[in-house]
Amino acid sequence: MPVSIVQKKTSGAFNGFTFTSNVTAGNILVVVVEFLAGDGTARTITGFSDTQGNTWTSRVNINGPNDSGGRATQSWIYTGEGGTAGADTISITFSGSQADGGTTGYEISGATVTDLATATGSGTTETSFTTSTSISFTGSPMLIAGGYFSGAGAMSAGTGFTSDGDTRFAESATTGITSPTSFPCSTASGGTAWAYSGIMLPATAVTVFFESGAKSQYRRGKRTR
Repeated sequence: MPVSIVQKKTSGAFNGFTFTSNVTAGNILVVVVEFLAGDGTARTITGFSDTQGNTWTSRVNINGPNDSGGRATQSWIYTGEGGTAGADTISITFSGSQADGGTTGYEISGATVTDLATATGSGTTETSFTTSTSISFTGSPMLIAGGYFSGAGAMSAGTGFTSDGDTRFAESATTGITSPTSFPCSTASGGTAWAYSGIMLPATAVTVFFESGAKSQYRRGKRTR
């Protein structure tokens, strides 16, 4: 089964959202959290849950630099698995308030969290961003990345990626990646600080069963080979 995005939901609400359609049991849920702390002090996520009982795991996060206004940029990626099917609302709580933020959620089929890889990046340049941590892709993976970019410039997805947001940015891809060791994206102008994290979910392994040995047949009460 190829890895694919069943649905995705981008929300300007940093503390959660509801998926547009019912989620399916057995699929992997991925949530990118993009956050800007107004007082310049990095926050922590103190609670992460949903209404379908998935087990949520923090896979990668980064506390980026403060922007020109002294506000801290942050990014997290969580995965959820093992829940039931149905309407699903994500709820997130933080250790403090935020100046701005958002969330982007994905429902992924055909993927596994086994042997996943992560990457992070941060900076203050305003033209081109890539993760500072390289990762190794395996098989035909699902690639998801996102973060907060403080500034007025519009964000553009990297080559092979689909943009799933704007200033509170996220992007995803399954094919067409020309640089398999980074999650590239860029902004036209105006960026003053950014924090960016990425995750690679491998495709679920396909198990093939082979029958070995001779088959037996019965004819007229005698066993033959």
